[in-house]
Amino acid sequence: MSSPRREGVLAIADWDADGAVAAAVLLYAQKYEGVYPIKKRIEIDLKPSEPYSAFKDLNNTSCYDYLVILDIPIISISQDALREYKKICRETKIIYVDHHLSTHRELHKLTDLIDEPLVGYVPTSKILYDKILLEGAKKNPRLEMFVSTIYFMDQGLTVPVELRNIMRLLASISKYMAHKKDYSLWIRVVEWLAPRYIHSYLDPEALNKIYAFSKEIDQELKEIANELAISSQKLGLFRYIDARNKWRRKGASALASALYRIFKTPTIVVVSDPHDREMILVIIKYPGRAYKIAKILEEKNLAKSIGGHPSLAIIKTSNNDLGTLLNTLRNIRSI
Repeated sequence: MSSPRREGVLAIADWDADGAVAAAVLLYAQKYEGVYPIKKRIEIDLKPSEPYSAFKDLNNTSCYDYLVILDIPIISISQDALREYKKICRETKIIYVDHHLSTHRELHKLTDLIDEPLVGYVPTSKILYDKILLEGAKKNPRLEMFVSTIYFMDQGLTVPVELRNIMRLLASISKYMAHKKDYSLWIRVVEWLAPRYIHSYLDPEALNKIYAFSKEIDQELKEIANELAISSQKLGLFRYIDARNKWRRKGASALASALYRIFKTPTIVVVSDPHDREMILVIIKYPGRAYKIAKILEEKNLAKSIGGHPSLAIIKTSNNDLGTLLNTLRNIRSI
């Protein structure tokens, strides 16, 4: 088995706003500044993807000079997929930029495969933006606005007034892409985010499509969250909602965030695992502390896996362990 040789850079990035902004940062650094990862100005190839398909599709990926993976968490198939890719594409340098909890946990297994790991606890776009400045890229105020807005949103901080419109746009992009997986529009968004011109505009048709869909999703989510909020229970520090009979789709983390906005207190939502009937997902929304709580559950052998971000953790566990897990959470007094 062999893959065709391709000069240049391929970036595989998550569909969401952080992935798109990170892709724009790389596009700016390579195409317009010519500083990273190759020291000359060249076009790069961009590909949006979900975690599973990102690794699964490596079998059909050309051997570039650089493969840059952006905002894609390391999951169970990552090691085998990357090892197979490196076996075929021995000269390809792999750069991994991410902030997901599973990537922190599993990165040590991939040290012989990844040439440059850039893994931190701030959004992927900020990790990469700080990196390209160190590599000699000029600061760009327009791009910094997008990076800063993602940072505030990710960390659960109040977004400054002057960035609220950008926040609304980026949140709408994430919602639209999560459902539609619109490849051509994602590419247009990334190219628009990359600041070739200070005054650059996304065409009205694209904006209207994104905002209209986001409004529809927000209304639906609000109605479901309000309905579920009535059935919430007090569980120690938390509000607890069992949504297994009400939510049978992707996007449960958005549901947890919507409920958190209603309660304004740490929130736990339980949903069924869409991929495994024997498992459930326990989603904890607690800005700045969710990861610490997930680690407590892991140490007590109540988590089969944990993922998400420092402010929103996703714990995969079995139905049989739910009672013990909830009792553990009930007894947490402070973090």
